[in-house]
Amino acid sequence: MRRAGARSPARVFAALVLALAAPACAPLPTLSEGVCGNFVVEAGEDCDGHAPAPGSCAPMGATNECRFVCDPTLPEPGCPAGFGCGSNRVCRRASGTIEPTGERVGYTWPTSLRVGDFNLDGAPDLLLLGAPDAAGLRPARALSSHGFSLSETLTELPFEIAAPTVGAGTGEAYRDIAFADREGVAILRGYSEDAARFAMVPSIILSQGTSARLLFVDVLPDAPGDEIVALTDSVENGALLTGIAADGTPPAGLSPMPGGEAEVIGAVPMLAAALDEAVPCKQILVAYRGATTVPVFTPCRLGDFGVEWNTGGAPLDVKLAPEAPIDRGVFVADVDVDGHLDLVVGAGGQTYVALGLGDGTFVSKKNGGMPNEAAPYMLPEAAGDATFPLAMADLNTDGHVDFIVPRGIVISRPAGYELAYGNLGAAWSEAVIGHFNGNDALDVVASTAGVVDLDFLNNAGDGVFSPAVISTHGSARLLTVGDVDGDLLDDIVFSEQNGENGELVDQIALSFGVPFGVPTSAVAAVEAGSVEQITAGHYVGQTGMNAMAEVAVVFEAEAHNSDALAVLQGRTSRNIYPALPLRGEGSSFLPIALTFGNFGDETADIAALGVNPATRDLRLFRVEAFEDGPPGLPAASEALDSWFSPVEGTDAILFRHGALVAAADLNDDGLDEVVLVGAHGEQKQAAVMVADYDEASATFQPRAAQPFAATLSIDADLLVADVDGDGHEDALVRTGSPDTPSSLVILWGNETGDLGKDAQVSAPLDPDGSGVRALTCVKSPRGKGFDVLVASDQAIYRYELDAGRDATAAPVQVLPLMHVRALAAADFDHDGVDDIAVQTEDGFELYRSIPELQ
Repeated sequence: MRRAGARSPARVFAALVLALAAPACAPLPTLSEGVCGNFVVEAGEDCDGHAPAPGSCAPMGATNECRFVCDPTLPEPGCPAGFGCGSNRVCRRASGTIEPTGERVGYTWPTSLRVGDFNLDGAPDLLLLGAPDAAGLRPARALSSHGFSLSETLTELPFEIAAPTVGAGTGEAYRDIAFADREGVAILRGYSEDAARFAMVPSIILSQGTSARLLFVDVLPDAPGDEIVALTDSVENGALLTGIAADGTPPAGLSPMPGGEAEVIGAVPMLAAALDEAVPCKQILVAYRGATTVPVFTPCRLGDFGVEWNTGGAPLDVKLAPEAPIDRGVFVADVDVDGHLDLVVGAGGQTYVALGLGDGTFVSKKNGGMPNEAAPYMLPEAAGDATFPLAMADLNTDGHVDFIVPRGIVISRPAGYELAYGNLGAAWSEAVIGHFNGNDALDVVASTAGVVDLDFLNNAGDGVFSPAVISTHGSARLLTVGDVDGDLLDDIVFSEQNGENGELVDQIALSFGVPFGVPTSAVAAVEAGSVEQITAGHYVGQTGMNAMAEVAVVFEAEAHNSDALAVLQGRTSRNIYPALPLRGEGSSFLPIALTFGNFGDETADIAALGVNPATRDLRLFRVEAFEDGPPGLPAASEALDSWFSPVEGTDAILFRHGALVAAADLNDDGLDEVVLVGAHGEQKQAAVMVADYDEASATFQPRAAQPFAATLSIDADLLVADVDGDGHEDALVRTGSPDTPSSLVILWGNETGDLGKDAQVSAPLDPDGSGVRALTCVKSPRGKGFDVLVASDQAIYRYELDAGRDATAAPVQVLPLMHVRALAAADFDHDGVDDIAVQTEDGFELYRSIPELQ
């Protein structure tokens, strides 16, 4: 019991404080309620004078005062955990309330969704994917959105794709789609027009300081398809003709050459022609600027076991007499119409001709000419002031050669040559001749440097031409002829210059021949930086020989001070794009699963899981999506565990392997690891494997696989996200099939980036026992990690997982309850909060997630 009059320690301390403070005591300012600056977080405020790292609190009087503010243009915009950065530079956190936007379209065929800003308008777009066919290919369409306003039309990708993944391979927004092709990995890039447009940019980058020009040539007749003969120029080996076979055998060094690509000249500086009719391969010609001879090399010879590479051979030099420096280039034509091809050389401001004898040798003139010499050749008076023709052929089939010159077409007549068609526009700079429609007469296509559109001259017979225009997107050059779509009509392939993001870039475009009339308007196919050469031929791909010509493109890889190569596969569908091949230990691999990730350079690249159709080996490849990484072909990992198996239970190696890959920085080392989930062994068995990227070897190093119980199919999903809020990424695997959906399996991550070593969830997640048909992750409003949205046959549920990894699920009532096929999350209205896209059997709908503070 306290004694009367005794003071408590608390009262004594309070009195002491008052006594000490009394001499300096002053009235405290009155703080207003409900305003920024009173250091109290009140309604309409996120902060008032302080903010948790890395957040920033806008001070009183500033725009968005007492709100967390951020910079959406930065990779790390500066919002506290659980907040997203809106386009008005305010951080917002989801309230958990979702409401319909009323935006709905009736597309009922999609079964899967991917998100990316394909048209670069700052708003998320959707890649809609249909059900896979028997081979694993899916129909695909791009759906553009502007906020919550959906485009009324789809951008059609007029081919089926396999294993698609969306990422930022070009170092910009998530605008790229990588997909698997029989020939390798292809990349489609979004563009900045209102409607998304796609082009493809996979490349094979030569070693530093190496440049090249190349040709498709059938050097080895016993091997199907053409081989490649390349003029390479490197610091170590100098200029060399090299033979490259399609079967993956080492390149054959054929012959040293007097110069590299820097010395070659002309729109077609290197060409192949049948100049020696007694040997089974064409000869190679190279035009060197300033030279007074033209080297002619035969790349094959007869060996002990048949026709082989002419290694160590030497070119035949055709001399110009009198000597003159080559200043325009060289091409071949039957100048004297004797059935043998001749050399036409532009040198010293005039035309030289060496007449071919059909045996690989030449004479300067038919009677009394000098062997292997080219003599000056006078163009007809009707050619005007032209000193060198752009092309030559017997266009009116009268037994005399005709000429395409910059000012028109000169045709032979009984009374002499005349200008049959006069070019009234700017002078042509290039011209090609071919059968571009079905009238069996040779037509002419010509371009003018720096001018859009191509001139098409339809040969109506007897040297009469009907002019027309082929529309292009930019000025055309490097015109090349080949039957790319296999319809037995010639097509035109060329480079055209266009603007993208304020810069001029070259694109490979095609104009396709038609049975009647004018070839098609130009179709842009591939962006390729600065294009240096285009050539066409028949190259054997994964599916063997076909009737379509392939197109090889050489372009600059400026970041590597070297050239890059791409091969565009000919296709009947006219969807012409290159695919980067996956090769390991001399064998080709079929890509079956892809993901974008950060693998050692400034831009995202691709991890590709490939299977060897012959041995069934699985390997991981790093595919360079932009030219800022390791040069050369994709390097393969060691073979993965042999018990990874196709889920379909068939011997056929298809895109339906059922393996899943994703990429994330699991161990906080600054590089992404690859997460691979695949079926193995018996039914209802799966395994997870993590592969680390090794920068020194530019390969993935797989860790030991961890098995777990699950049934996988090609329709399974794999997402990587921190769903328990412990700061470590976890792997979410949706198992089962569309017919028999199963549970959601979560493989917990830890500080070393291992998955599956820790105990899994206490029970696989299956909210109502009907299985999980779709899932997506949304940022948790609790400030740590992500919540999981899963769709069953009965509802869409939201799972919240606490630090103890206990999961609670509640249905999201406003979202569709039945027939959900796919889910995706994206910030459609740029307020910093994830919104929801839902695909059902009845159509596609957008739902808005409401932030805590508007």
